Amino acid sequence: MKKWIIIVILIVVVIGGGSLFYVKSRAKRKDILVQVLIEAVVLSALGGLLGVGVGFAAIKIYALFASTGATQSLPVTALSFGFSLIVGVVFGVFPANKASKLNPIQALRYE
Repeated sequence: MKKWIIIVILIVVVIGGGSLFYVKSRAKRKDILVQVLIEAVVLSALGGLLGVGVGFAAIKIYALFASTGATQSLPVTALSFGFSLIVGVVFGVFPANKASKLNPIQALRYE
């Protein structure tokens, strides 16, 4: 389990570092907007997958202790994963729009 957490953290750090160098070298408004939106979607997808995994484990544990026939519904799982993606896009639009309007060189120096 620790390996997967470390792998996910490394992926996030590499994506963040790569995006920083990309923004510094090619600072077009559309590119920055798309990049920040992709980052929001990837992070919300990872969170959705993690949530689905935790939900699946919780149902298995509950079914084990409650000795009931609790199962995981595929439509509900797909709906919850889709909802996490929608939330990621909706709440990623505002920061993406704000970041795309900044001068990247000044923003890197300031932050």
